Amino acid sequence: MLSPHARAYAHLPGGHQEAWADAFANICRDVYRAVVDGAAPADGPGASAMATFEDGYRAACVVDAVLHSHRQGGVWTDVRSTR
Repeated sequence: MLSPHARAYAHLPGGHQEAWADAFANICRDVYRAVVDGAAPADGPGASAMATFEDGYRAACVVDAVLHSHRQGGVWTDVRSTR
């Protein structure tokens, strides 16, 4: 019942819970495959689980917004306003 892309990340039969170790192994597999293939991570439906520079940047913007909110007494802070 899984798409071919999702099936590559499922190692147990349907109904079985997969754990952190499986997720970590999937990410490592994507990183190793990208290194061997000399390819950057893909975007879109066939994308790997590997984070990109853009993913890291967006995560850093969220952290900056959290810190800004804290400094302002816990007010709601738009993520874009901290750039």
